[in-house]
Amino acid sequence: ENTIERAVVLTKTGTIRPDVLSMKSVGGTKGTDGFKAGMTIAEAEKELILHTLDFCGQNRTKAAEMLDISIRTLRNKLNDYGVGKAEA
Repeated sequence: ENTIERAVVLTKTGTIRPDVLSMKSVGGTKGTDGFKAGMTIAEAEKELILHTLDFCGQNRTKAAEMLDISIRTLRNKLNDYGVGKAEA
């Protein structure tokens, strides 16, 4: 289930291809998905949130739903990252 959810978030097209189904990052090299071995959890979280927002066309409500977090949590994290204005 997690693999499919990840593939949906990481695909850049409407089709899930085999290359999206596996983690390519090994030995500290950066894969096409933006994750690399040795990056911190905070870095990975930021990358996932920003990628999900891009995937959702910057729709914060949809991104929060996909990430299974509240819109408030998403807004707070974006504020922490210094990304965009937080909406009230």
